[in-house]
Amino acid sequence: MMKSEDEKINPRTQRAQDALKAAAFKLVSKHPVADISLTEIAEEAGVSRPTVYKLFDDVPTLVAQTSMDYLSEILVRIDDKLAAYSFDPSSPLDEARESEYFEKLMEGFISAVYADKEFYYNAVYGPSMSQIMVGFTQILDERMRTLHIGKRFQKKHPDDLDAADDYRAALSAGVVWLVVRWLESDFTGSNSPACISHRIAQTLLDLSDAS
Repeated sequence: MMKSEDEKINPRTQRAQDALKAAAFKLVSKHPVADISLTEIAEEAGVSRPTVYKLFDDVPTLVAQTSMDYLSEILVRIDDKLAAYSFDPSSPLDEARESEYFEKLMEGFISAVYADKEFYYNAVYGPSMSQIMVGFTQILDERMRTLHIGKRFQKKHPDDLDAADDYRAALSAGVVWLVVRWLESDFTGSNSPACISHRIAQTLLDLSDAS
């Protein structure tokens, strides 16, 4: 796991973490995770080895943390672009607007992942795989809780919030797996970024309706 002494990280530690994650991103974009050492990452980042070992247990943990932080930043940027798509759970669903929202959401997300596909492929298909899949499923699940999908489930199951939580968790894990599987594709035809983003957006809509 990532090592942390305090909830509030001092600026020097934050700079070291940022430099290490940037170095990990650069190296993993070119090499499998198993071929990279913490020493190499430290040298690339300009950070001392003792500092690296103080902050992270091993390379897979650093790569997993880097992946989750970068993916979270992508989602925040997308949120800013889609802020106009408000959702009032007390009002009837505007299906056309909902469909447009999910199309734009997945288009932005898939485009960002595709731009750095070498990094995400090496990060996921390596010793960091389980940490990344569990971590990002949790991030996605928590986001869905308060955004469109979560509110859809809450509206459909107002008297059974456990059911709403289960649907949301299952859908979150499914979306993560669809993206991971897509990273192994040739990115052409039905697996082009445009096609896969549409497919996942439609899956989100269909499964949230089916609940």
